[in-house]
Amino acid sequence: MASDIDSLFSAGGTSALRSKVSGLDDFELICFLVVQHEDAMLSFPATTEFNRRIPKQKFYENLPVSPATKRVFVEQIRSVIWRNKIAASTTNLAQGEAVTELEVFEVQLNQQGLEEIVLRLMDQAIP
Repeated sequence: MASDIDSLFSAGGTSALRSKVSGLDDFELICFLVVQHEDAMLSFPATTEFNRRIPKQKFYENLPVSPATKRVFVEQIRSVIWRNKIAASTTNLAQGEAVTELEVFEVQLNQQGLEEIVLRLMDQAIP
């Protein structure tokens, strides 16, 4: 659903999997975990699965991004898939004080390697 993806880029928590949960808090990107081989992907409970493609322009449409940065983002990233939402409401884990929700994204690249500016753009786009 488009509104679930839009909720990722606005403050106040995401609406992903909300039909199954309620009371989600806002989150902040605190780290990137890079898994380089597809066969080494992490496994999470089915209740956390979201599996929605995020249009690339969602990451830069509301930010003051230079044409050069936008070009790097578009050229280096093939697709971004929001794989999982890990929260107290989607797992049997207690909510943390500082971290209330973790999002897992699969970023498929068009080339080997990724410039740091692309990760910084993703970090800025998600409140």
